Amino acid sequence: MCQNRGRGGSRVHKGGDVLKEGIKYDSEKLRYDLFPVEALEEITKVLTYGAAKYSPDNWRKKEG
Repeated sequence: MCQNRGRGGSRVHKGGDVLKEGIKYDSEKLRYDLFPVEALEEITKVLTYGAAKYSPDNWRKKEG
C-alpha cells in the first residue's frame, strides 16, 4: 500500500521505502500508436458504406 507524502511526488510504501518515481506496469500493453490512422479511416469508410446500404453491424450476422 502506498501513501502520498507531500507535494514532492514521493510515495511511502507500507515498509517505509520512499519512491521518487511511480511504477508503471504497461510493458505488455498493445501499442496503438504504431497503427496507421489511414488504415482505420479506410475500414471506417467501408463500414459506414455497409451501414448505409444494409444496416449497422449487418456484417456480423453473416454465417460461415
